[in-house]
Amino acid sequence: MPDDRILTGGCLCGAVRYTIRPRILFHLYACHCNDCKRRSGSSFTLQQMVLNEDLEVKGEMAEGGSTNPSGARVRLYACPTCQSRIYGASEGRPTSVVRAGTLDDNQSLVPKVHVWTQSKQPWIVFPDDAIQMETQPADADGWLKLLMPR
Repeated sequence: MPDDRILTGGCLCGAVRYTIRPRILFHLYACHCNDCKRRSGSSFTLQQMVLNEDLEVKGEMAEGGSTNPSGARVRLYACPTCQSRIYGASEGRPTSVVRAGTLDDNQSLVPKVHVWTQSKQPWIVFPDDAIQMETQPADADGWLKLLMPR
């Protein structure tokens, strides 16, 4: 479903800014995997999937890489000055995953989907209407199906 909203965001110091012009506004999701916990220093990460061509980034970015729990190779992009991680992109996929906390308007974000619930903190309780997966989709098509607005 097309969405005319324009989303903006950036890093902590302001050196990196981005704009998302979403043709599809995918469901926001929380990842409870141990890798996300370690990367964020928190109990989960809040993420917004976007089509690569809908994301425009301005400012110098530092680039790193890792392998996700699924085995997918991912490139991670952060501000080289303040080290705020902005987004990640799995190789060969048409989407990127923006850290939703970097959005300018992030006060009312509620994830519709929770992945890697098998490793969530025991005190986290999901809303009754939340979609939950013990791990994550096996491939890009599975992610699209899971996060596609209905």
